Order: sequence, then structure tokens, then C-alpha cells
Amino acid sequence: MRTSEKNVCLVVFLAVIFLSMPLQAWSGETGHYYPGVANVRDFAVPPAGFYYVQYNAYYSSDTFRNVNGDKIDTVEVAGKKIELDTNIDVYTILPTFIWSTQWKIFGARYAAFVQPSFGKGSVEAAAELLSGEINSGASGPSISAQPDSSWGVGDLYVQPIWLNWHWTHFDLSTAAGVYAPIGRYTQGAADNIGLGYWSFDFNVNGVYYPFNNPATALSATAIYETNTNRDGVDVRPGDHFTLEVGISQYLSERLELGLFGYGQWQVTDDSGADAVNKGDDQLYGIGGQLSYWFVKNKFYVSGRYVTQLEAKDRFEGQYGVLTLLYAF
Repeated sequence: MRTSEKNVCLVVFLAVIFLSMPLQAWSGETGHYYPGVANVRDFAVPPAGFYYVQYNAYYSSDTFRNVNGDKIDTVEVAGKKIELDTNIDVYTILPTFIWSTQWKIFGARYAAFVQPSFGKGSVEAAAELLSGEINSGASGPSISAQPDSSWGVGDLYVQPIWLNWHWTHFDLSTAAGVYAPIGRYTQGAADNIGLGYWSFDFNVNGVYYPFNNPATALSATAIYETNTNRDGVDVRPGDHFTLEVGISQYLSERLELGLFGYGQWQVTDDSGADAVNKGDDQLYGIGGQLSYWFVKNKFYVSGRYVTQLEAKDRFEGQYGVLTLLYAF
């Protein structure tokens, strides 16, 4: 059983716009790429063909942690302590179109994909709304961060370079892509869905199959992201490095279980005259997945649950992703 045939890759480097926003009043910038959404084996190029993947994602958080990892419950305005209500619930749909070929480049098979995004609510909108109320000197007993709930277009992710080398016990892949800021964004608006800047990311992934039957797979992926200036302000978000690891086990030809974890760290400071905090953010997550081929090698359904921990200068919450794949 070849892994590339039994576990068609869904998508990597996801434009998970609903998760990648900072709390403007205290935090630095966080970039576009958010870990823990792609499945354990998803960084390998799928067999040649066309694929449609739809990610249906839900994120929830009621916690923001400062650079020391402490939960922010109150803020002082005009000498008064005000309670913060930062409950955030965001829905996102990510339709994804994958093209995998038989073409070889330096011995590696070539593929590419494009992924628009659509969201209802935005963590950034909540952050900017909350920041605006704080900076205006709100004096009530609490401040609520509830962004506009209408649907809108988020940023677009395109991955034009995706290469995969395959051996009996190992897959090695590398990829490069760009996030285009086409999503709805106005500096200071409460209904933003896009981030307002370009991001470029690069990754290297290795998958090891310890047995002759690749039903068991161990995966490790390193991702580096760099960004341009944000529209409307003099801020350039710092670069981020992400490491994702996981183990996948097929219990049958159709049923897969997986466990995974990740860490993400800011490795360069935010820059620009309007940078609120130079940034020293980090985020860890652990989770599991259950996946099943309802029609073998044709129609695939996967569910993931991720819980976040040890956040610094970031929101900390949990999210679930229901993924549908159809292979043409």
C-alpha cells in the first residue's frame, strides 16, 4: 500500500485567516500561517490528478496571554480596572483546488494549489474593536470584543512550488507559497477578515515509514514565514518559525488515526514606527484526527480537534476542522 495512493494529500500551508490575528492593544503581529490544520501526512504530494478540498473550520477562545504567558483579564483605563470580555467564535470555509502532475523536477514530482478563504467574524476585528474601546477611555464595568458577524472574503493563498521525492521508507518534500491580501481589510475596522499584508512561506517535510507496509508514518515539518508591511500603518510583522510533528496509523485501508503537536515562535522583531510590541510570541498545540475514505481513493472525510497551550503574546483557545476531499 503506497502512502501517496492510500492517503491523498489534502493541503498544506493553509490560509487560516480566522486564527492568525493579534490583540492590537498589547501584542505583536502573528503572520498568516497557523499550524495544526493539515493532517499528519498532508505535506506529501498526492498522486497525479485534480482534487477539491473543503475545510470547514471553527475556532473559539476566551483567553489572551501577554508576553509573559499571563492571562489578561483586566485593563486599567483612567485609573479604573475594567474587565475584558474576549470571547471569540469564528467560522471559516477554505475551498482548495489541487493540481498534481507526473512532471519531474530534479527527480521530484511537481504539484501546485490555490486556496481562497471566506469567514464569518474575525479575531483581528475583535482585537481592533477591543483596542479601540480601551484607547477611547471606556469606563464601564466591562469591555466586550464582538466583531461584525457577516460573511466576507479573506486572503488568498497560492502555492506554485510543491515538490516531492518518494522512496520506500521515506518521503521528502519542499514547497513555497504566498498569501495575497485580497481579503476585506480597513485599518481599524471592526469587520476585517483579511490581514492587510503579504506573507511568503517555505517548508521542508520528511515522512518516515518504519515498516515495509507504510500504514504507520512519522512526520516532521519545518515552516518559515516572512511578511511585508501592513496596509495603512508602519508595521512589518516579524518572521515566524513553526515545527509540526505527528504520527499516523491506518487501522484498515480506509480508517486512519493520528496524533500531532506543534510549536510556533517569532524569530525576528516586528518593525516600523507603529509597532506596538516588538514581539516575542509563541504558541503550542496538541490534537488528534480521525479520517475515513467513504469511497476508496475518491471521497475522504477527516475530523481534527486541536487545543492550544503555553501561548505568549497570543490568543489561546481550541478549534475543530471538518475536511472533505474529492479526487477527480
